Amino acid sequence: MELAQGISLATMSPVDCDRMNTGFAAIASSHHLAERMIQMLLNQKGLSIGCQIDLCEHGLQTATRCYHDLLKATQELADPPENLTDAGLTPEDEELVVVALLHDVGETLSPINHGEIAASLLRPHISPQNWWILMHHEIFQLFYYGEAAGASDHQLREKLRDSPHFDACERFCRDWDQASFATGYESMELDFFVPMVHRLLEKPVYGHPEHSQDLINRLKAGLASGYPEKVADD
Repeated sequence: MELAQGISLATMSPVDCDRMNTGFAAIASSHHLAERMIQMLLNQKGLSIGCQIDLCEHGLQTATRCYHDLLKATQELADPPENLTDAGLTPEDEELVVVALLHDVGETLSPINHGEIAASLLRPHISPQNWWILMHHEIFQLFYYGEAAGASDHQLREKLRDSPHFDACERFCRDWDQASFATGYESMELDFFVPMVHRLLEKPVYGHPEHSQDLINRLKAGLASGYPEKVADD
């Protein structure tokens, strides 16, 4: 591979930029991105926060509970949608399963705000609501264990009650996240979820209709010429 000859970004020529983009795409394709995120989950094998299961199993268990609930709801529809994925879910529901799978990959990197790590990694690929869930789920989790842990206020989530995403985050934590520390629960194998992660990462970034409502999303979508991702409507 030919390398750029410029020694600073300010001195790069169009040819240099083409060479950089080629090199960037070779190591940061959607396939590579998906595999790196999956590896972050695998790296949590054997890492326990004092519970009876490790963080990798917690992610698998959360995703499994989420998947089963969403699949059941889909199957019970009188008129199921036609755009179901290979996993039997709508793309929107499958996205939420991936969010459940990866929600704690930052747990041991920045514990008190670990949700922001997954939220940042996935933000260009997921809905603003799912991003909000990731960003705030630690606060909602406190509701379930805070009193036992001696928290001064285990209902901090109430300060977020006015958010349109409150109910979705409450459901995420109540039904899937806080419930997923059980031994003996039969989680689905990671291999089942891997194609879901790849399908999500293969989509053009900033493609959700609500992405454009946030200035930072609009600005970063404008970086398309310098990054390997395909930007929606680019």
